Amino acid sequence: MNDISICPILKNILPSFQVGLIQYKGITVSESPQMLKGRLRFYQEELEISLTNEDISIIKTISEWRNILKTLGIDRSKYRVSSEALLRRIKKGQFFNPINSAVDVNNLLSVQYRLPFGIYDTQQLEQPFQIRLGTENESYIGINGRENNCHNKIVISDSKGPFGSPIVDSNRSIVTEQTENAIQVVYLTPMFDSAEDLLGSVAKLFTDIHGGTAEIKII
Repeated sequence: MNDISICPILKNILPSFQVGLIQYKGITVSESPQMLKGRLRFYQEELEISLTNEDISIIKTISEWRNILKTLGIDRSKYRVSSEALLRRIKKGQFFNPINSAVDVNNLLSVQYRLPFGIYDTQQLEQPFQIRLGTENESYIGINGRENNCHNKIVISDSKGPFGSPIVDSNRSIVTEQTENAIQVVYLTPMFDSAEDLLGSVAKLFTDIHGGTAEIKII
């Protein structure tokens, strides 16, 4: 997995910034099995109760990501990383509906670890990939159906431009039931401990459900 890097400019602004990468090959994505649907629903119901009196913004990983956005000059009342957005939805009782096995596992892991997770269909992309800051004129249609401006936001890009971010991913890179190869990006916080253990657990859960092989890397 040598065709992905972090831009030196981003590293200069955020010296301790790191991401975890898992490259999957030969996976089978399908409608989520009932076991996964049940687990996802039950976990969200438990979270809704446990978050009732909790200030989501001071959860350690959420707080660290909010500080990253502040450093980049991003309005934290307007933009939230995906893990914070999902937790806020769950706290309101707005559970996310099953989409497919890969996306559902990705969402489950994001709320479980309180970190932004992205999963991208590499068959729709062109390596090499770079994690960098978006420019003023870059945008994409996100999975939220809206055009998302990338200016000063952390993005992952290929030769065609950005296709994902810790905030919202693009339609261009979405994983479907036709996906066979994918890359999963865990947008870690600078102070996150035990990243290798986390990635190992994530890869095992994902391949237990989808088959295929997994290669892990931290950059």
